[in-house]
Parts: sequence; C-alpha cells; structure tokens
Amino acid sequence: MKDLIKVMAGLFILSLDNRVQMDIVAINVITDIVGHALVIWGVTGLIPWSPCFKRSRTHAVLSLIFCLGIRGVTYFQWPQAFISLVYGMSAIFYIYMTYYIMEGLMVKNKTEKITEPNANLKGAWTALAVAEFLFCFCYLADIGELLQEIGLGGLERSVRGLFGAAAFALSTFFIIIINQIRGLLYPKTAKSA
Repeated sequence: MKDLIKVMAGLFILSLDNRVQMDIVAINVITDIVGHALVIWGVTGLIPWSPCFKRSRTHAVLSLIFCLGIRGVTYFQWPQAFISLVYGMSAIFYIYMTYYIMEGLMVKNKTEKITEPNANLKGAWTALAVAEFLFCFCYLADIGELLQEIGLGGLERSVRGLFGAAAFALSTFFIIIINQIRGLLYPKTAKSA
C-alpha cells in the first residue's frame, strides 16, 4: 500500500512542478528530483506485481535525466531548438512512465479479479497523455505564429497556461483513479465493536 502512496505523491509533485513555472532553478531541480525519486521508489516496490513497473522505473529515470537537462539548458541559455528537443524527450518519457504505471495496475487488477476500475484508469491515462502532449506542443511549436493566423495573437501565455491547467487537472484525476484502485486492493477492515 505504501508503494502506491509513494507513486501518487511523486506524480502529484511532478504535476505541480510542470504546471507552476517558478523560474527558480534550485526549487525546480528539487521538485524534479523528489517527484521522480518517489515514483522510482514506489514502482520498485510494485515490480513483483508486474514487469510493467520495471519499465515504468526505467522511464522515470530517463524522465528525471531529461527534466534536469531542461533546467540545465535553460539556465545556460542554450539555443531554443535544443531546449525544445530536451523538453520533448522529457514529455515522452513522462508519458511512457505513466503508461507503464497504468499497465502494471491493470495487470494487478486482473490478477486480483478487479475489473471495474480498468476502463476508468485507461481513460484517465489517455486524457492525461493527450493533455501532456498538447502542453508540450505549446512549448515545442511556435504557437505565437499559429495564434496570430487565427486572430488570437498575443495570447500565447494564456494558451500555455490553459493547457498546463488541463494537464494538471487530468494528472490529478489519474492520481484519484489510482487511489480508488488502492482502496480496492487494500480494503479497510471493519473494526469490531
């Protein structure tokens, strides 16, 4: 049970870090490290449930490396094309990390004959993955030019904020579904009076 709580806490810290742009490199690095460390620690404990958690751990490590890379290339003001590449790779590994968490939980649910939350889990992950992709796209593409063409020039920051808020909300929803599964896997025992 504690391993799932670690995973949920790590995912929540990572969702906050990606949505709240503090522009303080030291704080961003700490939240990157703490969030990924909790996910890595949690999924390591869940590996006996499914080999999917081993894959999730691998992608969490790669996601951490690229998240720290984002902080480094931004701090040293490398060219935008390189920053975009590192940001895109970080998003890809984050999406795969959450995918394998979802797959591992679905395997465990099937083993325990719990099928009810699997559709919700898959739907929550799909929505999260799309939101993460769109949020990442806002930073990879020149959305200023795109918005200018449709008459919404100057709203780049607002659009990024909107996609960031959507990704945060869907990440929180994904965590809530994981918590519901945790409740089914570890039901509270009724106290006898």
